[in-house]
Amino acid sequence: MAARSPRSSSLLRVGGAGSLTKTSWLFCVLFLPPSIILVGLPRSAAQNDTLSVYIGVAFSAAESIESMQKVVETINTDSLAWHPKIHFEIQPIALTNNPIMAALIVCDELVPEQAYALILSNPNDHVEAAQSISSTCGFYNIPVIGISSREAIYSENNVHVTYLRTVPPFGHQALVWADLLKLYHWLRVIFIGSNDLDGRAVRKSFIDASMKYFIEIKKQILYEPNKSSYIEDLEVIMDPTQPIRVIVLYASNRDARIIFRDAQELKMISPGFVWIVSEQALEGAPIGIVGTRLVDWHNEQVHMYDSLKIIAQSIRQLHEIDPIIPPPKSCDKFPGFWEDGSMLYSQILYGSMTGRTGHMSFLENGDRREGIYEVVNVGPQMGRVQIIGEWRQDLEDEPNYTRDKSKKPIWPGGETRIPDGVLLPRDLRVVTKTAPPFVNVDPSDNGVCHDYMSARNGFVNNMPCVHPLENVTYCCNGYCIDLLDELSNSLNFSVSLHLVADGVTGMGHQETTLSGNKVVVWNGMVGEVVNGQADMIVGALTIDNNRAEAIAFTNPFRNQGLSILVRKQTKKTSLISFIEPFRLDLWLMIMLCIHIVAFLVYLLDRLSPFAQVPNEELEGNQEMASLASAMWFTYGVLLNNGIGEGTPRSFGARVLGMVWAGFAMIIVASYTANLAAKLVLDLPDTEITGLNDPRMRNPSTGFTYGTIHESSIEAYFKNKVEMANMYSFMQKYNTNTSAEGVNAVLNGELAAFIWDSAMTDFVTSENCNLVTVGDTFHRSGYGIGLAKESLWKEKMDLRILELRESAIMQKYDVKWIPRENCQQSGKAETMKMDNMGGIFIVVIGGILTGVVLVLIERLYFHHTTNRDREHMLARRTVDKWREVMKRRKALRHQMTIDEAPTTVVNDNAVSLPNHQTNIDNVTPNTVLPMTEIELKSFYESSPRLRRLQTQLDHIV
Repeated sequence: MAARSPRSSSLLRVGGAGSLTKTSWLFCVLFLPPSIILVGLPRSAAQNDTLSVYIGVAFSAAESIESMQKVVETINTDSLAWHPKIHFEIQPIALTNNPIMAALIVCDELVPEQAYALILSNPNDHVEAAQSISSTCGFYNIPVIGISSREAIYSENNVHVTYLRTVPPFGHQALVWADLLKLYHWLRVIFIGSNDLDGRAVRKSFIDASMKYFIEIKKQILYEPNKSSYIEDLEVIMDPTQPIRVIVLYASNRDARIIFRDAQELKMISPGFVWIVSEQALEGAPIGIVGTRLVDWHNEQVHMYDSLKIIAQSIRQLHEIDPIIPPPKSCDKFPGFWEDGSMLYSQILYGSMTGRTGHMSFLENGDRREGIYEVVNVGPQMGRVQIIGEWRQDLEDEPNYTRDKSKKPIWPGGETRIPDGVLLPRDLRVVTKTAPPFVNVDPSDNGVCHDYMSARNGFVNNMPCVHPLENVTYCCNGYCIDLLDELSNSLNFSVSLHLVADGVTGMGHQETTLSGNKVVVWNGMVGEVVNGQADMIVGALTIDNNRAEAIAFTNPFRNQGLSILVRKQTKKTSLISFIEPFRLDLWLMIMLCIHIVAFLVYLLDRLSPFAQVPNEELEGNQEMASLASAMWFTYGVLLNNGIGEGTPRSFGARVLGMVWAGFAMIIVASYTANLAAKLVLDLPDTEITGLNDPRMRNPSTGFTYGTIHESSIEAYFKNKVEMANMYSFMQKYNTNTSAEGVNAVLNGELAAFIWDSAMTDFVTSENCNLVTVGDTFHRSGYGIGLAKESLWKEKMDLRILELRESAIMQKYDVKWIPRENCQQSGKAETMKMDNMGGIFIVVIGGILTGVVLVLIERLYFHHTTNRDREHMLARRTVDKWREVMKRRKALRHQMTIDEAPTTVVNDNAVSLPNHQTNIDNVTPNTVLPMTEIELKSFYESSPRLRRLQTQLDHIV
């Protein structure tokens, strides 16, 4: 065929009536080659006339041809609204058992009718003929759509060049198998498949699908088809060293029947086994088999409709862009192949639509991308299956499996419980070591361990644990023992618990064998698992990379890291702690303000005219404002004391008093808050701040620290280049056990001990003299150790995740790691006498000061009272003496005149005339006469009066 050019594409013969103008014929004769003239028509004819399209159909049954005719009528009815109109007709061809005759039929019956595509059935008795027809059509670029073929041979593009199919190949169900295995957590399986093209293709698809979900195919068995017995192939599965019990089988119906017969003879279809089989193997399968079944695989009518619909859609899309050159009319005369057939194939391959079988699109090799499968289970009645789920893959590549929860599958042996999928050992040897509170080891009661109730931990579950060297039975309990008991009950295994012989967790040491090879030898609990002496490690086992190379770890049951344990430093207190909330300069400023304000209040009251009230106008016994009353006022306001007197009287002084009250409120509130923080929340300083403290990074003998010898912590420092000096320094101070390290910190032998944060949390809650400093570093977790390739790992991983999500682990934390025993960081601490002793001393000082001042006041009062009394008596005596002198002088003068009676004055008394003194004439200034006895007594008691008497006598 000549190559198609833009010019030649405009002239097509598409069928139907039409005429050519003379100009058009002349153009064709002069410019176009003869081969194009025979098939060409003007574009106008193609646009105006209906395009007749022949579609070849190859079915073995007459009923299928009739069904196809009905489908064509439906498509033609739907295409009436198309422009240009396309009318489809079918060209049936007969299938024969002879592949050569089938190829000749294509050239004799299909090509002469210029069929645009072929819809091909694939009956079991005409497989080779169908393949011959597909290859012949591919040679001429005629698209072929298979509606029931699922064999792998059709996926090979080099043989079937233009082949597409509306059903996915058998290997597609491997995606369903992988999803089922993931759903039931069967991650180790055995694959059995036929050693033919289909079996190898299914095997490859299953390997690719398993890699997505990390499913491990432990053994692959490819058997030769059509054998009479497969016992030798199946006996490999029953090997005691091979515990996998999940079998994925791809086999034809004939081979599957023989395999199931032999499997029953070997008791492989019994409780504990799982069989997932392909669709061909379901017929006649025994009870408990699970298989997949493609929906509408054998419904040819719906596949006919979808096939014709996508062909019609593709022809229409191409014809709207550029009219299609019809196919060749003869296999002999037409040179080359049909170019537009390749374009039509590509349009179908990269197109998509939604039909009666769901969404339809194709992969690069022509296989259908989507598929809908029923997951079925062979029930108690042989051959009768129930649908337990549906798997579908629609527009996206991500599949979706919907499980019918109302129907419970029946497994081999009639079991309803989901099998484990592996032959699990039920008696596990568990090794542990002392690590409170995770594993506590207590003496037993003559080899018997009793559970008991503890006021602190509640119900304590004791498990007997044997020390292999001592041959003594102890009782183990704790966090990990409760976890082990929970796992054993939920996962149905028994436990034989023993203590590790050498008492260490495990460290790997490189040794050289006799042959010169270097091997890593492990000791401790890890070594027992590696050497097969134990199946499981339960305890405070840190997950790290070094150990993970030797054993397998479950998911961590408790997160933790490393922390630094130190001895709590005693908080320094003093008797003057109550003045520490304020600095000295602030105290001085407060005292200065008190006196300045007091002086100003006094001054304002003195200067204000309204405060100068006469004494007699004051209420009660109030006096004028004084500096003492102002001082009392300022101190009373500051100390929040009631002020009954001494308040300011002037308006200016009262304004100042209000401002002072606000100042006092702020000062008192600030003092109270700082005092509470200082005395109650103040925590002692630690010697170091954390791992990055200079004393940790630059070690010296003045600050020693260490960890446990041959532990994961020591390995952590060893593997860190930046901590090489720390690792070298710690070698001198590392301890053999954690208890030795804790005691070394308490005794002062070590300044710090680096340990697991989970353990330090427990120790600090038990001993209030210990605290942790700095942030937790090198975060990891505690896990259960298992042997490599242990079949228990997946089950324990899932169970531990369930326990963490259900808060069971948090209950274990509360039970075994209490935190309320000691005051933790940030919590209030009860004040002691050392904190507040200074304020009591101040009170005692105030009492003594008051007593001393009272004594001084009394002495001063007595002194001033005696002095005032002496002055008063002296004044009275002088006044009396003056009166006596006046009277004596008057008497002498009178005696001189009229010789009056003589008054005699002697040493003891002065005799005066007797006369009556009128009390009414007594005034405040009147000096009353004293008796002789009073005068004599007064003279004897006062030296000064005696001196005055002597002078008076001298004068007389």
